[in-house]
Amino acid sequence: MSYTFQHKKIKSSPDGQYLNLTTHRFIKNKESHKDYHFLDLITIDPVNGKDFRVCGEAQILNEFLIENKLVPEHTPFSHLLQNNLVKGKVEDLKTSVHSSNEVLRSSERDKIGTTLFVPKSSSIRDVSDENFNSLSNFQLLGVTGEGRVKKIIDGDTIDLAIFIDLGYLSKGSRHIEKKVHSVKAEVFPLDPKTGFFTLYRIRLYGIDAMEKNTKAGVKASELMAQKYKSLKGFLYYKSYGMDKYGRLLLELFEDKEMKNCINYHLLDYKDPELGVLVERYDGGTKSTYAKGLERISLAKAPAEDKSGLGAVAEISAPEDFSEYIESLQVF
Repeated sequence: MSYTFQHKKIKSSPDGQYLNLTTHRFIKNKESHKDYHFLDLITIDPVNGKDFRVCGEAQILNEFLIENKLVPEHTPFSHLLQNNLVKGKVEDLKTSVHSSNEVLRSSERDKIGTTLFVPKSSSIRDVSDENFNSLSNFQLLGVTGEGRVKKIIDGDTIDLAIFIDLGYLSKGSRHIEKKVHSVKAEVFPLDPKTGFFTLYRIRLYGIDAMEKNTKAGVKASELMAQKYKSLKGFLYYKSYGMDKYGRLLLELFEDKEMKNCINYHLLDYKDPELGVLVERYDGGTKSTYAKGLERISLAKAPAEDKSGLGAVAEISAPEDFSEYIESLQVF
């Protein structure tokens, strides 16, 4: 058997070594990577089976487990491994770097129960201490649904209209804070049967496009605009909570079954002239390659190319990216 990460097969591990899922290099000394977590996966086939050992930050391992269906979707690291594994071991595992709480799949809230609390008024004084302590941060963790693109910001950021189901968010979900397990809800709505449409600035989870003031960044924006246009702006999403800037971290999908992920649309693509347009991203700083790209200014696309999908090289004397990006809007 084999495993994948971000839709690429990973290498089996030499004895005692772990594959760093971020750098794709093997690590021998765990002590030199104390901020990483290490996962052993041993197959049941002693003749043909290979050992796989991976490591990385908690967010990266969570993504690996979800992609390979080793644990329930959106559930952090646990002992719930499928029967094609003899052993699964996670050492000193912490929760996602984006939240101190567990990230749950959508159905997990439904399994736990119904709405925790329905207040009788909008006064916080009417909320008991017990209910007050069962409120969690508003992060939209594990939320899934359908959205519509309103505006393209750059290659990895868009404005997306989504529906917020207050009944779903008011259902209890499991949380871990300082090793204490509890059941909490993100909201206490006066009417759990209601919801609302809103617009969020969202960041595509797991990838980092080249900066918008580089030719590679411009090309990434153009190609992603083509993808959104082919879907007429409608897509499906899966939430990983919010980043430090308040943007929603989402995986975007072409289909309701969430099999065709848009986030990785450009990850394997290398432009013949501009090179890499998008890199994997685990919450750290930009790569040396990305930092070293030449910065440019960019004016709006020529009048005859209203879609903004022409070759970057044909755009001359660019000065204002905000004007140019407006020409990419296709909705």
